[in-house]
Amino acid sequence: MISDRIKKLREENDVTQADLAKAIGVTTSAVSAWEKGINEPRMGAVHKIAQYFKVTKSYLVNDEDSHQYDEKALLIAEKLIKYENHELARLMDKISKLDQKEKDKIIKVIKTIINE
Repeated sequence: MISDRIKKLREENDVTQADLAKAIGVTTSAVSAWEKGINEPRMGAVHKIAQYFKVTKSYLVNDEDSHQYDEKALLIAEKLIKYENHELARLMDKISKLDQKEKDKIIKVIKTIINE
């Protein structure tokens, strides 16, 4: 359900209802009502929520986890494809299936290794 998705994304990203409301131009009570399943956001709000959390609209409204994407992972994947490094591309595919906290840990380790 969209109510569960919004709440899950918000909590995973340490975002308050007030923060999300301000970012997408609605009231805190609207976000609360969405998360409780009292109301559903209109498509314009769904679009803004998807942009804010960098997920697809389909991910928000459907029960399909495969529609979620990570902007950092996509950028890295594009670079890997450009350089045709198949081993790194294979690893990147596996990394893309991890949850956001695991991805963040991997990114932190890589940045430490390459001194970024």
